[in-house]
Amino acid sequence: MAQALNTSTYELTKNIAKAPEYKFKELQFGDGYRQISLDGINYQWEQWSLQFIPMTNTTTNSLESLLLNSVNGTSNYLSWTPPGESSTKYWTAHSINRMYLDIDKWQISCVLRREFPVA
Repeated sequence: MAQALNTSTYELTKNIAKAPEYKFKELQFGDGYRQISLDGINYQWEQWSLQFIPMTNTTTNSLESLLLNSVNGTSNYLSWTPPGESSTKYWTAHSINRMYLDIDKWQISCVLRREFPVA
């Protein structure tokens, strides 16, 4: 069962960005010639860079735990609907950064990478 990333509990700043990446196969030949082709049916990795509004230490601990847990197997994926989209997708969190701002104020940023769980 995927865990919902509830953006009403963990509010996002306006500093979020979609950054797709592509998987390629590349063959390099000795004379400098190379061939590149897209790799697989899911060759585009959809990624979002997220930044959450400052939170208390307790709320930050809860969000950090949820994000860290997302990479611990298929039952722990995050379910989240990106801005401007209508369907929920599955994600894992990467590059999780927790920043101290002030007494009992923390901010988390991370990168969510889209996943395609096996049904």
